[in-house]
Amino acid sequence: MEDNYYLRTSLYDEVKDNAEHLKKFANLLAKSPLKSELEYNKPTIEKYIWQTMQYSPTTLETPSEFLTEIRRFYSKSQFIIDAAISRIMSAKYASEQLSEAVDIINNKTLPNLKISALNLQSELSKNGIQINSLKENEK
Repeated sequence: MEDNYYLRTSLYDEVKDNAEHLKKFANLLAKSPLKSELEYNKPTIEKYIWQTMQYSPTTLETPSEFLTEIRRFYSKSQFIIDAAISRIMSAKYASEQLSEAVDIINNKTLPNLKISALNLQSELSKNGIQINSLKENEK
C-alpha cells in the first residue's frame, strides 16, 4: 500500500504538470499561429512515471479507472498536437479539443486520484505507517 501511495502521488504530479503544459499549448493554438511557431512550442508529454509504472508490481493496485483515463488523455493529447501541427486539424478546433481533454483530467481524474492517494495515506496512518518520509532515514 505504501509503494502504491507513492506511485499514485508521483503519477498525480506528472499528469498535473503535463496538463499545465498542454493547457498553455491549447491557448497558443487558439491564436492560430504559424506552423513554425507550433513546431517550436510543441509540448513534450513527460511520461517518466507513466513508463516506469510498467515495472512496478504495485501498478495494478491503482484503480483501473485512473490508468485508463490517463492513458486516454496522453493518447488523445498527442493525437491532437500532431494533427494540429501537421494541419490535419484546424488550430481552433485543436485548441478546443485539447482544452476539453485538459479540463476533464483537471476536474475529474486528478481530484479523484488525489482523493484515492489520501485514502491510502489515511489507511496507512491507521496502521501506524508514517509516509512522506524517506525510507532510508527510518533505519
